[in-house]
Amino acid sequence: MAQVVKNKNKTKYDDIDKVLENDKSKKAIEKTKKNDKKKPNKKTNEKRSLWERFMIYCHGVKDEWNKVHWTKKENLIKYSIATICFVIILAIFFYIITFVFSHILSLFG
Repeated sequence: MAQVVKNKNKTKYDDIDKVLENDKSKKAIEKTKKNDKKKPNKKTNEKRSLWERFMIYCHGVKDEWNKVHWTKKENLIKYSIATICFVIILAIFFYIITFVFSHILSLFG
């Protein structure tokens, strides 16, 4: 039981402290420890209204929409035709396989 309590008190920096011994590394570790303990924003602690959250969501959607790279019309038509042809070829292939197997089963059944 003492082992479990000891592991709970262990931080993620304990192993780093044992491995690194020079002063510069210790200063870097101290700096990262301070950065991890930043004060939380008051805005994150307060619950925002539904309208505020909806508006934030809409602004995020608008920003992402502007980042989308739209294809040119020629490429869109070319890829659409290729997709439709591929689907038709696969449909014919599976129809033929189903037809052949149904006739084989009708001969034996």
